[in-house]
Amino acid sequence: MASTETPFKPTGESTSYGAVKSSRGLTSDEAARLLVVYGPNQLDGGQKESFLRILVKQMYNLIFGLSLVTAMICYYTGETPKSYFLVSLVCTIWFLNSVGEYSGQDPGAALQSMSPEVCDVLRDGLLQVIPVTELVPGDFVSIKMGDIVPADMVILESVDLATNEAALTGEPHDAAKRAEELLTDGNLRTNMVYKSTSVVTGSGLGRVLATGMRTEVGLIAKRLAPDESAPLNPLQQSINTLATMIGTLSVCVIALGTVASFLTGYQEMPPVCGTQDSYCLAHHSIIRGLLMAISLIPHGLPLVVMVMLRVGSILMADRNAVVTRQSSVDTAGAIQVICTDKTGTLTEGKMAVKLFVGLLRDGHEGASVGQCMELACYPLHGLDPTGAIFLSSELTANRRQLLDQGTPVEDVPGLMDLADPSTDPSGAAALLARATAAACFLGCHSTRIARDHRTGAWLAMGSMSEAALKVAAHKGHVEEGSALACILNSEHQREAALEVPFSSKRKMSATVHCLPPGRSLGSIHFPENCTHAAIIKGAPDRLLENLSAVLEVSTSPGTAEVLVMAEEGMTTEERNVIASQNDALARQALRSLLLAVRPLNREEVAELRAADGAEARLQVLLSPGPLALLGLCGIFDPPRASVPPSIRMCHEAGIRVVMITGDQQPTALSIGKLIGIVGDGDKHAQGARLCSDLHRSSGFVRQDSHRGHGARPRGMSVHDEKTETDKHEKVYKDEDELHKLTSETAIWSRACPTDKVCIVESLTQESLCAMTGDGVNDAPALRRADIGVAMGIAGTSVAKNAADIILMDDNFSTVVAAVAEGRRIYGNVQKYVMFSLSVKGAECLCLLVAILANVPAPIHGVQQLINALCTHMIPPMALAWEDAESYSMKVPPREVKGDLVLNKVHLLTRWLPFVLCHMALVLTTTCTSVYMQTGFVRVDHLIGSSVNGSVASGMAACQFAGVIEEGGRFIPDNAPFHCRCSIWRSMLHSRPEIVDEWGNYPSQELSEMVVQRNSTPFAGKGMTNLLKECTDHMGIVRQCWITEAIGADALPLLDPSVTCAALGAKTGQTSGYVAIHLGEILSLATFRTDGFYGKARFSLAYTLVLCFNISILSILLYVPSVSELVGLVPLTSFQLLLSCLSPIALCVCCELMKVEYRRQLRVRNSL
Repeated sequence: MASTETPFKPTGESTSYGAVKSSRGLTSDEAARLLVVYGPNQLDGGQKESFLRILVKQMYNLIFGLSLVTAMICYYTGETPKSYFLVSLVCTIWFLNSVGEYSGQDPGAALQSMSPEVCDVLRDGLLQVIPVTELVPGDFVSIKMGDIVPADMVILESVDLATNEAALTGEPHDAAKRAEELLTDGNLRTNMVYKSTSVVTGSGLGRVLATGMRTEVGLIAKRLAPDESAPLNPLQQSINTLATMIGTLSVCVIALGTVASFLTGYQEMPPVCGTQDSYCLAHHSIIRGLLMAISLIPHGLPLVVMVMLRVGSILMADRNAVVTRQSSVDTAGAIQVICTDKTGTLTEGKMAVKLFVGLLRDGHEGASVGQCMELACYPLHGLDPTGAIFLSSELTANRRQLLDQGTPVEDVPGLMDLADPSTDPSGAAALLARATAAACFLGCHSTRIARDHRTGAWLAMGSMSEAALKVAAHKGHVEEGSALACILNSEHQREAALEVPFSSKRKMSATVHCLPPGRSLGSIHFPENCTHAAIIKGAPDRLLENLSAVLEVSTSPGTAEVLVMAEEGMTTEERNVIASQNDALARQALRSLLLAVRPLNREEVAELRAADGAEARLQVLLSPGPLALLGLCGIFDPPRASVPPSIRMCHEAGIRVVMITGDQQPTALSIGKLIGIVGDGDKHAQGARLCSDLHRSSGFVRQDSHRGHGARPRGMSVHDEKTETDKHEKVYKDEDELHKLTSETAIWSRACPTDKVCIVESLTQESLCAMTGDGVNDAPALRRADIGVAMGIAGTSVAKNAADIILMDDNFSTVVAAVAEGRRIYGNVQKYVMFSLSVKGAECLCLLVAILANVPAPIHGVQQLINALCTHMIPPMALAWEDAESYSMKVPPREVKGDLVLNKVHLLTRWLPFVLCHMALVLTTTCTSVYMQTGFVRVDHLIGSSVNGSVASGMAACQFAGVIEEGGRFIPDNAPFHCRCSIWRSMLHSRPEIVDEWGNYPSQELSEMVVQRNSTPFAGKGMTNLLKECTDHMGIVRQCWITEAIGADALPLLDPSVTCAALGAKTGQTSGYVAIHLGEILSLATFRTDGFYGKARFSLAYTLVLCFNISILSILLYVPSVSELVGLVPLTSFQLLLSCLSPIALCVCCELMKVEYRRQLRVRNSL
């Protein structure tokens, strides 16, 4: 802590907030006690969400829950590898999703960063430098230009003190501060300075009234507290709803698959259960039911969605929309209403004077009514001062075109630069142009325009409104640093002490200047008794009623024409003409600013010097006297060229655009019509309303939102209970009234920050709403919106940290581009879900039909897990890079309530046909391949029979023998002794090759296969020597072993895993797996677009995953160790070709399905 050597001496009494007790300020002991009472002078940081909390939130995804439940069941049924695989998959996706959501600094921290670290405080009689956090109410703080105000303070002393409160109010103008009576109109007080605002001019002494969260900016920080009850984003809700239905369906599938498998006695090849082993059969039936459920659950959905959202956020950043919360990518696509401010977002934010409208009398006798004269500043290029002032009627389209092409004014025929000093044009228009240029230059002394030597762009330092006037002065040849400007400054010295700065309450400002001996200001000549002239500029609705004089052209013989004060005052007719011209400017989407001049004599100047404060000085200037109209300035902030098409795109997409601005209602309405927000036929105040319509009358008594039996609870923050710190805020109407107003209004004018919060909260009751903003005052509205959009160039750090999306170019069109990108991502998520559920539904149906039809299943066990990873999770990620469908921004926003991602059209025209078609093709391929390798299709025929003569009669592929127990019950062997298969090596053979297999006895190992054709079975021992016919208790003739002939030797049985039937079944299953694997990866191409796939652009991502899948499939088939591990066998070229027919046919079917799908889309969306 440092201190100065000289005591600081403040004045005595202050305002009604309290008197200054001592010139020494607080003592250190008093400050320490108050610090304990009030706490540190700092803003509460927003509670940053911890990584652990995000982990917990991520588990709300029901897909994870379904996968973990399935893993647990697999573990307890002995399928340990499957359970480990599923748990690992869930944990990986869970962790990656959590890392993706963990981001960034909170808005509360950004609010704190706006505060200074130290400040000058009077304590113990000395001006000391102390940390801002140690400030307490009652401290005396010295502030000067460049400082950031450390707390809310009442002003005790001020010297030309002004602060920039744009961060709190949204007003771009400086607010003058004086130690005068406290205002109680609900706005920011003129005798107070507020925490986190900046001092732009002067110095002062203030007494701290509020610190920390009790300050105005603290109220904003309070509103930024995270909403613990915030709902999941729309996509998460849809996925959870879908997962609930899939979970219910999975339970049904498990039950159906288990019961069907057990009742039919279904077994895989080779069989693992004996025909009499019910426990084994039940166990494996449950496993098959689980496998069907595993095939149905889209385990990779969270991962693929995360990847798509990440890709979407990256692509949005490429389009100047930086996403701060990943889930916002999807929410942007569901937006139904976009609330936007005007300046800098819908417009370029580069104000320029387009028109001057003056009222002059011609000076001839009898001319008692002034005539309007319209001057034009052209060309308009924002802050670029290149151009001149012309008579508007002379600026024809052809002449505009020549000027736009860079043709010098002197080379444009018939066009006169009215303010060119080199030609000194005459006439009323030239006089008005020179006078206006001089007044604009002198009246905007605190604003500068300059060219950036690095970029060549013109920049403004100061008020943007004054910058527009300064640019107009430049076009009138009064350029900064020019000879004419130097003469004006030297002859018309500004009286700084008499100035009236702009404030949002006054909406006027004035500068007072000395007059040279000639008593002139530009082309205006004032009476001889005048020593000064005041230049007043302000809102027409505030200044027009005070006008009392009119300028006229003096045409005295022998003298140059000048403008003088007309002897007769302004008439009612002239006042009405000015009012109508103001309305005309507003209808042209021009912001009106009225310029007036008033000559002052010595007595009036003395009265100004004696006036106490800016308000008193303004009253002197507006008091009865010769206050003459110089002109109406029509300031144009041109809409961005991309905005009207973007708004038209929003309307085509069923998105409402609501403009919220501080402009007057006619101007706001004109801008709205110009850019297409409203049309001429819109009702309800022509589409625009004042924000005062949202407020209750002053006599309204606030009702407790939870008071009274059966009262409807309020859900809007503007209806919260008022405290001492925010009791000045407006009282708003009930929710139902607000909803009716906001649902039918497209333009809100004269808005303040709390109005924005009210509008947004009302809209979000029924719609998904996006809100744009740039200041600290906008942060609560950004947080309340479903999507907060901050400006990256003009936005404060608080607004950016409260937002979900940051626009790097501050362009409304970028918001629309973000919505389009969100729709593209959601469309691709739809394609993935449709693809995933289609292939999974087809696999599940394949297994169920295989069980019911008793044919070999085309996929099982490890194959299913590998296929899930290789075709269900990794390849669909390529969809993230797919283009949006051509109709994506021509259909209404999706309805998020009850959204299942897929709708009825998807299910009936894409999902169901795909499932049935894919199932039929895969099972056809499997059964065809099995038949060509064995001559049989059904599993029970492949396993074989113990009925005598089954193989010989062609009823079964294998024959079993056994023994008869006491009681006549037949006990079959665990393996067959004889198998016979019919094998077609290719379709070119007219007859199959017959393969007979007999059990090995006794000279060969059981694992070897013996193929004996037309020879004696059992290595010459003969069948009749080892087997005999026997009849069981049911009268069925079977084959029984002759125990005497067998003796102690092992039974001559075949290895059931390598019989021709088992190998044929495995070959058929391999063909079925190939059909599934290739069918899924090839059909993914048809899901890339809703149109014909042949017209889709080349996709590197899809090409890479296609090559990846083909490589994986080759490894699975032709690397022996791998194929043996996963239960596949190598396929011959003929068998592989046969397996590829199904995927090709599936792709053709998919394209045919899309024909009807597209027709349904056109009908559904009226495309």
